[in-house]
Amino acid sequence: MTEEKEQMNPYDYAYEKDQVWMIDATACLMMIDFMNEVIESQPNIGALLVYPKTTEEIKDKEGKVVGVNIEWADHNANSFFTTASQENGSVPFMTALAYKAEQIKQSLGLIHAQNIQKGVAKKLTELKQQDGLSNIS
Repeated sequence: MTEEKEQMNPYDYAYEKDQVWMIDATACLMMIDFMNEVIESQPNIGALLVYPKTTEEIKDKEGKVVGVNIEWADHNANSFFTTASQENGSVPFMTALAYKAEQIKQSLGLIHAQNIQKGVAKKLTELKQQDGLSNIS
C-alpha cells in the first residue's frame, strides 16, 4: 500500500511582515519588463456612462480641497455619443490589472534603484567588458 502525500497548496502560505525573500536579479528585471507589457496592453482611455450633474468641493480648515461630493446622472444615448465624441469627452483611467502591475513594477523598480545606488547593479557595458559576454541584456 502506497502512502499518499498531502497536496500542498502554496496559496495557504504567506510571509511575516518585512520577510526577506531572495530572487534572481534577472528574474526581477524580467518581471519589471512583463509588468510594463501588462500596463501597456490595458485600455487607458474611455468614456463615462454617467456624468457629474453637480459637484461640491470638500475643504479642510486651511481651504485645501480634500474631497469632492459628486451627484452623478445617467447619459441618454444622444448625450453619451455627443459627449464621448468631443475632444474632452474621453477620460483617462487605469484598469485594476494595470494598477496592480504598476504597484509591482514600482516595488521592483525601487529595489533595482537601491541596488544601482549600492553598486550591486552594474552598467551593461561594464558587465560585458568584465565577463567578455555579448549575450548580457
